[in-house]
Amino acid sequence: KKWNILFFGSDDFSCSILEKVIQKDLASHIHVVVPSSKRIGRNRQELYIPELLRLSQRLSLPTTTWARPFALPSTFSDTRSPTNLLLSASFGHLIPSSVIDAFPHTQALNVHPSLLPRWRGPAPVFWTLLNGDKHTGVTIQELQKGAFDGGRILGQVHTNVGLEDDYAILLGRLKESAGDLTVDVLKNFDKYKAQIQTQDMNGVSHAPKITRDHARINWDEWDRATLHLYNRALRHKVALPLACRLLLTKTTAQQHHLWTYFLPSPPPENKPITANHKPYRLSFVSLSSTPLSPTTKEVLSHQIKSVGEFSAWKEAGRYRLAVRMKDGWLEVDRVQVLREGRPKELSAGEWFTGYVKARAVEGKFISSLKDEHGAELSAALH
Repeated sequence: KKWNILFFGSDDFSCSILEKVIQKDLASHIHVVVPSSKRIGRNRQELYIPELLRLSQRLSLPTTTWARPFALPSTFSDTRSPTNLLLSASFGHLIPSSVIDAFPHTQALNVHPSLLPRWRGPAPVFWTLLNGDKHTGVTIQELQKGAFDGGRILGQVHTNVGLEDDYAILLGRLKESAGDLTVDVLKNFDKYKAQIQTQDMNGVSHAPKITRDHARINWDEWDRATLHLYNRALRHKVALPLACRLLLTKTTAQQHHLWTYFLPSPPPENKPITANHKPYRLSFVSLSSTPLSPTTKEVLSHQIKSVGEFSAWKEAGRYRLAVRMKDGWLEVDRVQVLREGRPKELSAGEWFTGYVKARAVEGKFISSLKDEHGAELSAALH
């Protein structure tokens, strides 16, 4: 049979599912529901438009922007129709019980990129990678009234997580798996419905929304292995091979780099404090994949003793910059300076020569603008 589908979604993950359903000709009618567009980014200058909205417009599908209260489209007014199906993926809003109740039993479904009950919540891919999970997958579950990701499970598909998988690579595989599983469930719905099962509460873990602070480097606590996990989990949608970015939510395309604070050393005695001595945020756009030589490591170990301190040196005509960590060194390739107006991207060498050497300031990278006693290091952060 062909389904009359009310499809809730927002991002690339939901787009891939909808496209597979259309390709396999499984729907007689599809009505799309998307979150509202919003302004994001620095000073809210960029208008975010859900990818699913772009897709639905391209395919000329009837589309509604989400609002409360939500009115069912007229094509779903016959609540007894056995072909009516609510399908959601990465929607980002709790669908009301009244909407779920308008569909036949077990025909209000959600597609989720984890093996539920593991990683319930809006950021399962990030937490899968950050936790170093070796396996993950996709779940199709019955929508639960009044809560996210706690419904009965109709089907799952598993995938391994490679050691070098980052956010974009893993999400790409999960998108394919989600589309294939959705198609199979819709084709063989009675079989999946017959094997529906309740989630095991002993296996529940949560994947809360990502915030900018998740990308802030903690020099005092992170070792290199932890930084590698964050690097994998935050990389997304950039051309540079080791760029560090993240999605704040599955419904927002706003992105941030892995970042830290740079605290310049105070001026010598009897010298005034200038703008050059004020702390500011610095993002690490990409990390170097070139290993440091044993000789370089030995020299650095004698020069730099404390975490967050760094050294820059010229090699083969360009500057290299390495930062001390708890258990070794982090070499930074490109940075973004967040001061003096709009963000400015530079090579690490350009930042060192232009912002440190040329301004005659030294300093170190720090995790917080508060000292060990909780006092503010500076109230003048740019």
